[in-house]
Amino acid sequence: MKNHLKKKLYPLPLVALLLSACAPSKADQCAQTLAIAQGVHNSAAPAASGQEDALRAAATGFDEAVEALETLRLSEEPLTEARSQLSTLYGNTSQAIREFLTAVEQQDRNLAEVAVQSLEQLQNEETTVLSELQKACAPDPAQP
Repeated sequence: MKNHLKKKLYPLPLVALLLSACAPSKADQCAQTLAIAQGVHNSAAPAASGQEDALRAAATGFDEAVEALETLRLSEEPLTEARSQLSTLYGNTSQAIREFLTAVEQQDRNLAEVAVQSLEQLQNEETTVLSELQKACAPDPAQP
């Protein structure tokens, strides 16, 4: 009876291999993360017009990007770090857009300027994070 049970047990390396086969590849994880970033940029592009509806839609798009990033199954450390950073940046961007809209509605020039400065800083930070993400996602020349 004991020999029968031993034959049913799988060696740990085989189990680990099977579990890793279920996880998306690094390339897939990169593609998914970068697709969310590209999608939020595409949806936010009309906000450059400065129209309130477009700005509100952009804020919503950034909120949706945060939700989408949180649903990704990422296992690679540089990607999980980038996801965390992008989630924070996109959440803060949504908030800054909404603060800008509030400032415009209240005709508060100082608050509007602070919101614009915040958006510029967030954009610079996002550029850095996306650059690091693209480096992490670049194919390893040592692998065929």
